Amino acid sequence: MVTQEELLRDVWPGLVVGQNDLHTQISTLRSLLGPQAITTIPGRGYRWAVKVDGEPAIEAPEPMPSPALTAPIAPERDGDQPWSPAHAPGASGAAQPTRKLAAILSADVVGYSRLMGEDDRATLAAIIATRKVMGAHIARHGGRVVDATGDSLLGDFPSAIESVRCAVAIQGELAQRNSALPEARRMVLGIGLNVGDVIEQDAALYGEGVNVAARLQALGEPGGVCISGSIFDQVEGKLPLAFRFAGEQAVKNIAKPVRAYHVGVGKSVGRTPAPASSDPEARSRQLAREATEAALAPSAIGPLRRFGALMNETQAYALADTMLTGSRPAESLDRRAAAS
Repeated sequence: MVTQEELLRDVWPGLVVGQNDLHTQISTLRSLLGPQAITTIPGRGYRWAVKVDGEPAIEAPEPMPSPALTAPIAPERDGDQPWSPAHAPGASGAAQPTRKLAAILSADVVGYSRLMGEDDRATLAAIIATRKVMGAHIARHGGRVVDATGDSLLGDFPSAIESVRCAVAIQGELAQRNSALPEARRMVLGIGLNVGDVIEQDAALYGEGVNVAARLQALGEPGGVCISGSIFDQVEGKLPLAFRFAGEQAVKNIAKPVRAYHVGVGKSVGRTPAPASSDPEARSRQLAREATEAALAPSAIGPLRRFGALMNETQAYALADTMLTGSRPAESLDRRAAAS
């Protein structure tokens, strides 16, 4: 097996080669040698998978030129889903896709372009060390590294609770490491977590569940962890962590707003209230939601939120409020709005 770093160092020494360029060259080799000739080892590198007997079956190619100059253009994408050569036009032999429910971790280095511009070799070494830290924590918490290219890492877990524990542990260890470094050279991560139904094919993950995790990572605070409402509903009251509601976020290419929460890494247990909205209608809904939850037993709040995710949230909370007060839903909402 050869790692991506070894491949880049030996084939294109002294050049900065993008991940899409590397994937394009690997795809080109697969088209020449067959789709099974080169196997991708997720998070590690590539392995030559064909036994060679006697003389080569094809003419030896010319030395591979720099992809920055001659590589075909990789398919355009907006960052929603990881692209791999197995899904390039003409690729065959791919495994059949399967669906599963998983907790998705999306991590990205904050200020990566600046770090590379200032010292690319030191940044590469720091990224490799950071990946080792993340990989060890992910394995320790029962997860799996799905993809690790450039400054990004994608992982999945069978447990929402373990995914949060892992993310907090990663940020805690990196904070300790960064404390000994100059601020300009610190390797700071943003981490997003989401539970969703995803498609798995050739060890890669696709689907809205992955996209939401990536969007939450971008919404999060440097060095922090941002989780979706689906994660929060699974972990609330089960972990000694503070959660701060960040509101319902409209995110790119996702039809419905996503409930987001910031995890208080290293902070005490608790949950802070949602920030006040400047929109009167949203403020009315927020007050009604908070008042209804305050009247419910803690064990009932999670199911109510999940019920609200399946139907109109206002209707869900109005129904709960009606059961509590005996008034009709419209009267209940009007009363909450007037109180604001």
